[in-house]
Amino acid sequence: MYGMFHLLRFPAAELPDVVYGENLTSAFYLDKPDEVASYAEALDRLCAHAAPAAKTASILRAIQKEY
Repeated sequence: MYGMFHLLRFPAAELPDVVYGENLTSAFYLDKPDEVASYAEALDRLCAHAAPAAKTASILRAIQKEY
């Protein structure tokens, strides 16, 4: 199931990264390194395709004008 998720990273090296997600009826935590790596890769892809932060406000204003 696809949807919103959070990649939780902690400053202490002994604490592993954790993925937290929710769906309609439940929530989940993932801490297995291979599962977390898949979500980290997805997040990296999203960041690579996202508009630069400086352009975000103008993009949102343009979308708002359409509606």
